[in-house]
Amino acid sequence: MEPMTTSLPFPKSVPAICRRHDAWDDLEIAGHCFWLGLLYTGEAYFEVNGQTVKAVAPCFLCFDDLHTPRVLYQHEVHCDSIYFEPTFLNINMTSARVHDADYARIAAEYDLFLLAPFTDGERFAFPLLAECLGKVRQMFVGIEQEFTQPTDWFWSCRSRSYFTELIFLLEAAYHYALRMEDTCYEVSSKNIYLQKAIIYIGSHFAEDVSLADIVEAAGINHTTLTYLFHDELGMTPMSYLWHHRIQVAKKQLELTALPIKDISARCGFKTVQHFTRKFQTATGETPALFRENRLRARRMHFQQGNLCGAP
Repeated sequence: MEPMTTSLPFPKSVPAICRRHDAWDDLEIAGHCFWLGLLYTGEAYFEVNGQTVKAVAPCFLCFDDLHTPRVLYQHEVHCDSIYFEPTFLNINMTSARVHDADYARIAAEYDLFLLAPFTDGERFAFPLLAECLGKVRQMFVGIEQEFTQPTDWFWSCRSRSYFTELIFLLEAAYHYALRMEDTCYEVSSKNIYLQKAIIYIGSHFAEDVSLADIVEAAGINHTTLTYLFHDELGMTPMSYLWHHRIQVAKKQLELTALPIKDISARCGFKTVQHFTRKFQTATGETPALFRENRLRARRMHFQQGNLCGAP
């Protein structure tokens, strides 16, 4: 498929732009790009394919390049937006491939983002949990600064790495919303406590997090929280923290050319040596070897050159 053409002024080497305090005056995205809106305050109504979509802050707004939303009403809206082509995440994630019926298998096999919040087709707004709001703002600012004030030649990879973390938070919000919509799903108190702990970890994993921090965020005692983690996830709260850090690091290694020392720091590891030990224990490979093997596998499958998403 030919690359998508877009009316938006994307930077030459990065198919994405940021718009702070977006006024939504150019939402003609169908056939051009995806739109991720970060609605911090206010409420709005959109019309999409004859369907009325209500968005109440704080929430994510997610539209793919098959839909052009029309604003019906907005009140006291504060929204930051990212308009992007899926190839911003990885060169293999073309629009045609993301919309292909077989893409779920490909995404699972090569650990690519599924982008389900954008391709759902029925849901377009997902709650942005208050605990994640600070992290979401931080990621947006990081992307915007790399676009406008690059400090070195890794700027595009660094912006992509921030976007990767943002998509992690979005997908968590998406799956959380689906569970809440499931009429067969009963939200028990234990799930609420566990959810609070998981959300806290997802928003603070880059920081120096202690077990006491997780317990406080969950609002439950240490013994009960540890039991819940074992019962639901088969690991302790701190084990889950390290697991999450490794999962984010894997995505950064696979989808960007960011230096390993930067990934290590961004994922909450104090030294590269510590990161390497933890990563090798979890995956059986060093970070460098993991990146090399994943890149080779994708190259063989897609028969393309630079597949890491770097400029």
